[in-house]
Amino acid sequence: MSQAAVIYCVIYCRISEDREGAGLGVERQEEDCRALAAQLGLTVLTVYTDNDISAYRRSTRKPRKGYEQMLAGAQAGRFAVIIAWHTDRLHRSNTELEGYIDVCQPRGIPTYTVKAGNLDLSTAAGRLVARQLGAVARYQSEHMGEQIQRAREQRVFSGGNAGGPRPFGFGADGLALCPAEAELIARAVQDVIDGKSLSAVCREWNAAGVLTSQGNPWTVTKLRLVLLRPRNAAILVYRGREAGTAPWPPLVPEMTWRQMRAILADPARRTASSNRVGSLGSGLYLCGKCGAPMKISTSGTGSKVRGYRCGEHNHLTQAAAPLDAYVEAIIVARLLRPDARAALAVRREDGSAASAQDALGAAEARLAELGTMYAAGEIDGATLKTATASLRAQAEAARARLGRAAPSPAARLLGDGDVRARWAAADLSVKRAVLAALMTVTIGPAVTRGGRFDPGRVTVEWRQE
Repeated sequence: MSQAAVIYCVIYCRISEDREGAGLGVERQEEDCRALAAQLGLTVLTVYTDNDISAYRRSTRKPRKGYEQMLAGAQAGRFAVIIAWHTDRLHRSNTELEGYIDVCQPRGIPTYTVKAGNLDLSTAAGRLVARQLGAVARYQSEHMGEQIQRAREQRVFSGGNAGGPRPFGFGADGLALCPAEAELIARAVQDVIDGKSLSAVCREWNAAGVLTSQGNPWTVTKLRLVLLRPRNAAILVYRGREAGTAPWPPLVPEMTWRQMRAILADPARRTASSNRVGSLGSGLYLCGKCGAPMKISTSGTGSKVRGYRCGEHNHLTQAAAPLDAYVEAIIVARLLRPDARAALAVRREDGSAASAQDALGAAEARLAELGTMYAAGEIDGATLKTATASLRAQAEAARARLGRAAPSPAARLLGDGDVRARWAAADLSVKRAVLAALMTVTIGPAVTRGGRFDPGRVTVEWRQE
């Protein structure tokens, strides 16, 4: 009596990110496939697996090493049958399906599945069934993608946390405010408007034991990202664009937040509150010979002396301590004048912040309207592109106006109390911002030698507020 020939098969198992297939893991799929192989009288040669990899999203998925090895084995004639839990475990891309057919059809390799039956790819009818199953699997994947996307949109517009660490200033749900942290953010936003550097705010927070929502010390980069969040002004953002008003109260008024954002985005204004400069006038004082900014430097041996030097041609030098003290005395005297409050509170931009906010709102509303008209087929792509470019320019101009509408950095030094004490206690970055906002300081050549500070070398030109 002759012994029956052994027919070898392989098993392919995959579990994708969406955990379809009744949530079956690779191990459960293999168990069911082995049971089917035993029922069919097949001998399992090997099991190919790909764990947590999507078969559909070809542009983003990692290479499926197990799948590729299985096709190579089929081409080499190492086995006669392929078993999978379902056809959607093998492929959902029509392109992949056709490649699979090209390998299996000429070699007469059938596909058996636990849930979708037998696919005989050697016949036209079998290939039709495989393609239909592939189309259904693709539909299911796209439909699930739409559901996932809709769920994300719902989370965004309901204001909930869409994932990731707890946003600093808010509770874990992204809706309830954390009062202590919210107050810190509001104060930091105003500090930036007043001229304080991000590094100074970081130092204060770290010294006070304030940690990020993940329990880490603050860095300038982390603080900048937190302060620039639109959610601080109760602005919803979807796909990188402002999408409406959030359901929680703002940590800071919208106009205040936009003013701060414009300051952080403006290289010229950031120079006045540099995170790296450690002296009052470095980069702000000007050389009286060439107009180049003066830079801080040290000279001498042993007890080194800090001084300002022409940053371009070394035309001039001046000891830093007496010059800074002289300039600070001039600023304090200006702040003590009776007209200081009225003069320094004047906004720098013609027109109010409210008008800039209105212009911004109108431009953004029109952009949203254009998107709706394009989706409805009322305008073509060329019209949309032209109109969108113009409106975006208007919106950016309005944001810039809004940012420039902040009061002088010196204005908050004029509150109740001793102006001299306020100035003495102010952070260096705030003092530099006030200096840059109020005056231009030019250092002229020395008239006499002897090393004493000569106020006659210093020319102050007041800026128009």
